[in-house]
Amino acid sequence: MSIKSPKQRGSELGYKILIFMYRLFGYGFLRLFLFFVVSYYFFRASDIKKITKKYYQNIGLTYSNGLYFGHLYAFALSVLNRFASGFDPKSLNAVSINSDAVRYGEKGSILLISHFGSWGIAQNLLRFGRAINIVMKEAYKKDIKKIEQSIKEDKELPIKVIDLNDGFTALTKIAAAISKNEIIGMMVDRIYDENSVVNARFYDKTVRLNKNPFELAAKMDIPLYTVFVVGDKKNGFEFIFSDRLTGHGIQELAASYAKNLEDMTRAHPLLWFNFYDFWEADR
Repeated sequence: MSIKSPKQRGSELGYKILIFMYRLFGYGFLRLFLFFVVSYYFFRASDIKKITKKYYQNIGLTYSNGLYFGHLYAFALSVLNRFASGFDPKSLNAVSINSDAVRYGEKGSILLISHFGSWGIAQNLLRFGRAINIVMKEAYKKDIKKIEQSIKEDKELPIKVIDLNDGFTALTKIAAAISKNEIIGMMVDRIYDENSVVNARFYDKTVRLNKNPFELAAKMDIPLYTVFVVGDKKNGFEFIFSDRLTGHGIQELAASYAKNLEDMTRAHPLLWFNFYDFWEADR
């Protein structure tokens, strides 16, 4: 059973306006302009506020308007960073930390990706000298995706996005990547299929994770690593890789991932942008 994707906000016209403003005024102006955009959603996006309050409660933070506004602004900035990484990649600097096992490993590996920080820049800035495939259910509308692709400075990126919306075609691409020992990035902290779920403990609460990467790793002995993106345009971005996750079987591997995600969200609570009811299993 498939699960309805979270509501997408934004439009083709809005994206064209963003391109125009970026070309005319640059990154710094758009950072300031985001305050007006965030102010709109601060008052209008009641669904996000409700879910975010639950997130704060479960991780031990006290809700305040300032905290919530800062969270929304951090998310808006991550979207701007994704845009800038394709439109103007030379303006962003990124380094990889603890990545040697993934970069030079003889076998392919699975990178566990989360809705954390500026994760969207990975498809434009992550460079390993070997093929990387990011598997995700792309939420952007097709018209926006066409515009985004048309403005990318680098048309021959070594990173490919495998869109799960493509159904069987996506599955064949994943199988081909595995057979060639390529790197596969898979989104874990959101589920789209009720038949592909594994429960884990997160802040001592039960949450549901995408089971597919853990199942692949357990059945085919593929190394699993988490990667989180932190930083900003001024100081540069860091792709922080974990050591290989330990555990026997799907459940233990999922627990290892949940522990890494908890550690990162404790350090950077406003950089997790999973704005849907992640805590559904505890309702």
